[in-house]
Amino acid sequence: MSAELLKAALEATDILILSPDETVRHLFENAGFRRIKTIRQDFEDALVIITAGHCDVIVLDDLFLEEKTLDFIKSIRAGEYGENICLPIVILISDASQDLGRKAVQVGADDVVLKPLSVNDVNKRMRALLTRDLLYIVTANYIGPNRRNADRTNHKRDNLVSIPNAMRMKAEGHQETTAHISQLMSVANRAINNISAALEGEVIQKLINDAIANPKDFQAALRRLQPIVKTFAKKLAQTDFEHIGDLCKLILGIIGEIKGPPDAKSTEILTLVSQALHLSFEDDLQSKAAAAEIISLLKKR
Repeated sequence: MSAELLKAALEATDILILSPDETVRHLFENAGFRRIKTIRQDFEDALVIITAGHCDVIVLDDLFLEEKTLDFIKSIRAGEYGENICLPIVILISDASQDLGRKAVQVGADDVVLKPLSVNDVNKRMRALLTRDLLYIVTANYIGPNRRNADRTNHKRDNLVSIPNAMRMKAEGHQETTAHISQLMSVANRAINNISAALEGEVIQKLINDAIANPKDFQAALRRLQPIVKTFAKKLAQTDFEHIGDLCKLILGIIGEIKGPPDAKSTEILTLVSQALHLSFEDDLQSKAAAAEIISLLKKR
């Protein structure tokens, strides 16, 4: 990467630092960054900035509310705040043996850096963020950078999505940068959410089928299912499967109506729900028509 591009990145990149330690900000200033916001205490203040889109990279110090760090990363990767699910997140840790770094990577952080840092360390990490080609992997419990070697990577099998490198585009100074980045990120985010929703749909189907197959655990399974379906329904609004939201309302209503152990009627209804959910995610018109027919039957029950 050219020195000119790095210089442009330092001047154009909006860094959000979450740390009570002022020396972290000074370090990034000394590295050449000019657009720095520092949050010292509250994740809520950081989320306001992220939601407004005024952030290109998050630097999160382990001194900053460590017990909430993992939930914060998960919320960004789940698309709950801002338009960029793939917002780069760098974690600073004081001890290489501490669990936070490993767990942060497991929930989608991009990089973990051991303190203390030097200016050279900062520039090295920023170069890595600027030059990388982004592939995000989406599983039932992880959204984040693909960490597999090229020879172990399979786009279809691993649910991989190519992500535009917004930092590099901004540094390169395209005339249409803001609108173009927003458009590209919107497409990438939707692809990620589509895959995530389909995987969550499979989880819900499994929970329903498990409830039917295990009468002793029936009511407990339905109670576990309720919050999952509610969260799932909210996510659907950001996908190509928004139409499944009606089915989610039906599922919640059906769960609320079922009292006591399973009987033939409740088992039949839940079986139809599972079938409708499966068919709703299929691409062909025949499957979608079959799902619509089942949903119509469920509404008339």
